[in-house]
Amino acid sequence: MDVRKTNGSIEEFDKAKLARGIHEAYKSAKEYCDDSIVVSIINNLYIYEGITSAEIRRQVEESLMSINKRV
Repeated sequence: MDVRKTNGSIEEFDKAKLARGIHEAYKSAKEYCDDSIVVSIINNLYIYEGITSAEIRRQVEESLMSINKRV
C-alpha cells in the first residue's frame, strides 16, 4: 500500500515505522505504552492506496486522544 508523503514522494506503508512513532508519542508524554495499544491503533486505521501521511497522522492522533488525552 503506497502512502503519499507531505513532500510529494511515495513510500510503502510501514506498520513498524508507525508503531515506533506511536511509542515515541507515549514516551515524549512520559506515559507507558503497552504493545496491545499500538496494535489496536494500527489495526483500526483506515488505510487505502495513496493515503496521505497527513491523513494517517490525523487518524492516529484521533485514536491517541480517545485512549489517553495526555499523549
